[in-house]
Amino acid sequence: MAQTVVTIGYPVPDDFPAAQYNLIHTTMQRRATETLFWEYGSAWNAVAYRFTQTADHDGAYRRTLTTSEDANTIRYQQEKELFCFFTAGLSVLEAFFYAMHSAAAIADPASFPMVSDSDLRRVDIRLTKGRFAGRFPIEPLTQAMASFVADPSLEQWEKVRNVLVHRQAPGRIVFGSTVREAPPDEWKLEGLTLDANLTSSRRRWLGQVLTSLMACGLEFVERHAGP
Repeated sequence: MAQTVVTIGYPVPDDFPAAQYNLIHTTMQRRATETLFWEYGSAWNAVAYRFTQTADHDGAYRRTLTTSEDANTIRYQQEKELFCFFTAGLSVLEAFFYAMHSAAAIADPASFPMVSDSDLRRVDIRLTKGRFAGRFPIEPLTQAMASFVADPSLEQWEKVRNVLVHRQAPGRIVFGSTVREAPPDEWKLEGLTLDANLTSSRRRWLGQVLTSLMACGLEFVERHAGP
């Protein structure tokens, strides 16, 4: 069932943590006169848009596994949906960290500089995690960020996204059988199997880690980014 969020005016999937998302935004709106609110706000929009796009591409990719199109058309559709799935999915997390960095910058601009274009370009997942560790070491959000960055699933997602964006449309190992149904193709990228689990399991992981991070993010903004 689709849910409504207060920012983008478009339904989000039911595995998106909409209640926490809305509460964070309601809290942050108390600082709407701050210049950095607009850095936060644009990133917060991206969190909802990109998660919804990730869900769309998950569903579209899985539908290619049962279509009756010719092989070249199926391959093209899968390449498109997987590219979009992995790029949009990682963008959800990058935008969340940028939004939390912006919230922290409103509370303590010296520890979270966001003045120049160079400052803004430097903000990423690991820089944000490091700055939170230095300034807010006992915050639950800081601890959640550290656990997330250490998760091997993040590292693999980054590897896949970076290959797809910057380097290759990877080849495949195609299996055949004359006596039973052939196993799914294998991507020549991290040894991933091109079955429904490829995206569905990662979407499930994305929803779980975002929910955990957002719960801690709500505590943080209520404590530090309110009036």
